[in-house]
Amino acid sequence: MRRKLKSYLPGFFKQIDQKLLLNYPNIWATNLHYVLFLGTIGFALMCFYAMVKPIDLTDVPNPHVSYLLAIIPAVIFFLIWAYFTSRLQIEKRFGEIQRKQKVLNMLIYALVIGLIASAPMMYFQMMKFKLRTVISEETLVEDTNVLNLGEFMLTISHEYFENLDNGTPEPLDHFNGYYRYCQYCEFSYEIWETAETEDQLRKYNSDQKRLEFLTHYLETFKRYSRHSIHISPHALLAKLKGEYIPTAGFYELEEEKYYVGENLNYLQMAYSENIGAFTDYKYDSGYLAIAVYLSILTVLWISLQVFFKTNLKITVMTIVLLVISVIMTDFLDGIFRFVYPDKVGGSILLEPLLLVYSILFIFYFLQGFRNTNKPRIKAWNLVAFSVAAISTPIMPLIFSIVLDVEPNDTQVQIFLYFGIFISILCWLLIYEPRFTKLSAQPKTK
Repeated sequence: MRRKLKSYLPGFFKQIDQKLLLNYPNIWATNLHYVLFLGTIGFALMCFYAMVKPIDLTDVPNPHVSYLLAIIPAVIFFLIWAYFTSRLQIEKRFGEIQRKQKVLNMLIYALVIGLIASAPMMYFQMMKFKLRTVISEETLVEDTNVLNLGEFMLTISHEYFENLDNGTPEPLDHFNGYYRYCQYCEFSYEIWETAETEDQLRKYNSDQKRLEFLTHYLETFKRYSRHSIHISPHALLAKLKGEYIPTAGFYELEEEKYYVGENLNYLQMAYSENIGAFTDYKYDSGYLAIAVYLSILTVLWISLQVFFKTNLKITVMTIVLLVISVIMTDFLDGIFRFVYPDKVGGSILLEPLLLVYSILFIFYFLQGFRNTNKPRIKAWNLVAFSVAAISTPIMPLIFSIVLDVEPNDTQVQIFLYFGIFISILCWLLIYEPRFTKLSAQPKTK
């Protein structure tokens, strides 16, 4: 398959491939040049698609879904690269290689993972930029305030407007029983709260003013609606005056609220200041999202090298054991909290989550230092040791959860970065040498 792929590639790339094979075989074996060349083409196609894709206010694409769809080709490309690169791993078949080659390979693997993982993120950012060109943030906030005021106006009782027309409006006592658009959105401009909406409502103290506003409200609503709305401003005004006559237009208006709110939320995501955040709530931190992102890449980096050091069967068994361990930890944690509710929280050592995680981690870690020649036991040792290596980056995060039930963003970031540092250090000093000793088998008969 590699030869078939090379036959479709341009001549200059074949020359580069040949020079790397003759002069730098270690770099050639990592397939870095394939990642750089084919990855650049794939990224260019993704950027082109993001630029030419039409966007309409009535059907705004979800930036998160766009990101997830962009992950699919990146994952496929990564798996293909990992498969072909694993076939060129000579260390586990012929023994040790030079230390500087090991370090260079680790850096190349980190570079490849970073490049492949950055493509969907860049596509996500380009989609956000494209959404910003559709409508300005100021206009988006103004339309949101108009829609919220309209919903507020159509929800309250008609007696309020009668008193408002008479000059004796009654306070609404912080009325909250109406549908609010972008309730958790975060803008540079302010969205009216309930009290501010009530203050704006007092300005429309006549039928003429209310009719003009309802006309503006319907025009704004239809701008973000996916389907046609067959209702007139006069029908809405009649509802305000207590002369409500059920028509199909009112049902269409109610059904379209979800789609209008969805489009507004998607547009708001484009103006979110959170770098790489995947939710639109105010307590999210972009820097925390970066720390989580790097932690995930670290786990992937270690998992990739475990795959290169062992084989596909051991890797699959490692994933299965890891899933079983997570389920077991959560189950035992729940049992301990149910049976001994008074003892939980009295001491860090009595925290069931940390206790179960520590016991399993130490058990799996020690399996890698058992000396045996039995194939099944050796395979188990590799699987258990692989689980310990992959779970190392999340160890400090477990401590942060135990020390503080709801740690703030800064604390979580510190523990995540500390986990990244510890996992890289442990891989270089402990895991990598031990995997080499466990997996290296000279090709003899």
